[in-house]
Amino acid sequence: MPVSGGTVTVTATGGAGLPVSGQVAVTATANVTDNAAAALAAVTALATTVASLRTLITTLTNLVLKIQKKVKA
Repeated sequence: MPVSGGTVTVTATGGAGLPVSGQVAVTATANVTDNAAAALAAVTALATTVASLRTLITTLTNLVLKIQKKVKA
């Protein structure tokens, strides 16, 4: 298997108990794509969004605490 992407080819021969003329060769090919750069970009964007949400939650919490203090006073 390729580590960074490429083509994978698997070959098999069926009918091992038969004479060579009766055996069947089968080949399958698949292209493997390396999307590490796209995954890293998605994780970075998610980290930025989480940091932004954390800031908004902190701001909202502080606002709620101020409102509670004014209501009690």
